[in-house]
Amino acid sequence: MSPACVKKKNKKKKKNTKGDGENGPGHNSATKTVEESVDLTGPVDGDDGDIESDAQVQSSSANFERTLSDMKKMMEEMRKAMVDEQKKADVKLKQVLDDERKKADVKLEQAIEERKKVEVRLEWAMEDERKQSQAKMSELVEESRRLERELDAVRETADDTAEWIATGCPEDSEVLRRLKLRNLLDRVQARLAFCIGLTTQPYTRKASLLWREKFKGSAIDERPAYAKTLLEEALRDHSKSESIKSGLREFILSKEAMEMAVEYRSKLREDGDQVAHYNLTQLQFSVVIKEHCQKGGKHEGGLNAFVNFLFS
Repeated sequence: MSPACVKKKNKKKKKNTKGDGENGPGHNSATKTVEESVDLTGPVDGDDGDIESDAQVQSSSANFERTLSDMKKMMEEMRKAMVDEQKKADVKLKQVLDDERKKADVKLEQAIEERKKVEVRLEWAMEDERKQSQAKMSELVEESRRLERELDAVRETADDTAEWIATGCPEDSEVLRRLKLRNLLDRVQARLAFCIGLTTQPYTRKASLLWREKFKGSAIDERPAYAKTLLEEALRDHSKSESIKSGLREFILSKEAMEMAVEYRSKLREDGDQVAHYNLTQLQFSVVIKEHCQKGGKHEGGLNAFVNFLFS
């Protein structure tokens, strides 16, 4: 029962007690129990308006408290939901960062491995290059030594040949004539090769061969004209001395000299080569060996064995 109903009932009891004192006990109206319900919403006498106002305040207060409690619960649930979402987001972010870090580590390891492979390949290539360079250097050194030995032999032979040509015996006049003319042709062709820039020195080894190879493939009747063109270009070279240019001008003016210089099968060269490979007699070889030893030459026994074997 609400406080307002209790207060109303008490007032009714007080009124009945007053009646009992005036009329005496046993009066029907005094003993009648008031069981009628009280309408709290309607107007009442005395304090009924105050009771209704208190009830509304208490009801509003209860509603406010319930609303406040509901809002607290809702805010707590929202807070927990936000915390849960934040935790999930943190876990997801951590997972993403871990995945990216792992991918980066894998890529870094792959890059390091690839770099190691490249360094190994580069080292192998450099080692191969070094070995090849050493091998080429050894070949060049050996070739240089071989050429030096060959050059020494050529110089010695050239000196002997020059001396033999200059101081030949009367009975060898035809042989000497052919050798001298061949030597003349060879030296002229070597000088021509130098004039057109095929060599850096006037009389280098195989210079005359370079001159002759310049006309390989050219028609025989076209060779003199081609040679004239080459030599005229050499005349325009300002690095050539005036003495060389003067000699070239005179040489170009000689039609016969131009033809002999570019002759396909030079008679002078063939005659000289034939003499160089001429079949001497046993007596001629014996005389040569004797003169060789008289001038301090060595290997007399070996040379005589050569002759004896050749004519055995």
